[in-house]
Amino acid sequence: MEINFLGYPITQKQKDMVSKATSLALDSLVTKRMKNSLILDIRIEKDMFKNRQVWGDMMNEDHDEKSPKHFEIRINYSGKQSFATLIKVLCHELIHVVQFASRRLRYLSGPYRVAFISDHYSTDTVEYDDRPWEIEAHELEDEVFEYVKANYEEIETYFQKTKGYNWKPALENYGKMESS
Repeated sequence: MEINFLGYPITQKQKDMVSKATSLALDSLVTKRMKNSLILDIRIEKDMFKNRQVWGDMMNEDHDEKSPKHFEIRINYSGKQSFATLIKVLCHELIHVVQFASRRLRYLSGPYRVAFISDHYSTDTVEYDDRPWEIEAHELEDEVFEYVKANYEEIETYFQKTKGYNWKPALENYGKMESS
């Protein structure tokens, strides 16, 4: 697995934590072979939520490939107090990465057309909360987030030290706004 950081600069410690959290999250979601084939560009966007009301999103960079392996994940960062939310959103977006990499979710020809498992959808007519790939990602994100915390004591300590669980915009708004 290759991870590249883009966008707003975060500390090396934070990059290391994001990298390890990414690795752990993928351990809980995919085989080692699939995990090792992925290229992830993680773009940190300062105040993405404040400016666009989006916590994060992702896109496959090689969407013309039958089985995409290169993805860009964009995630909100609003200071170290937002780091727990950043990791939770990362878990959500990694679920989408896995959906695409495993071809359970794929783009179809034509604008706004996607397939999830064997059903076809138009993203301009299906509400965000009704999209089955989003329902799945929201159902799994807590489990993946808890797996990361349980297997990475240092990140849990960092969340508590930086008061990451007390960040008001995260507590009040995560899950209410589109993440991808």
